[in-house]
Amino acid sequence: MAKASTDYRNGDDEPNGGRRAKASREDSAPTFTDTLKEFGIDTDIMTESAKERAVDMQQTVIDELKERPLRTLGAAAAIGMLFGYLASR
Repeated sequence: MAKASTDYRNGDDEPNGGRRAKASREDSAPTFTDTLKEFGIDTDIMTESAKERAVDMQQTVIDELKERPLRTLGAAAAIGMLFGYLASR
């Protein structure tokens, strides 16, 4: 009796590197987008808007870092101390 070969790549629990699960997710994505479009929700516009907002937020953070570098350094130090305290417990 021949044993079925399995390919567990990259430590995945799925045979063949999880290809079957990925294919099922890809099949469901267009259906979900089509359903949203049926309700009048244009996902392309939402995606573009999200990208624009992310770029704006990134620019705001960069500007804040340039205007107040010591405040940023102090906040980073405080966060680092908090993580260090929590990690040592």
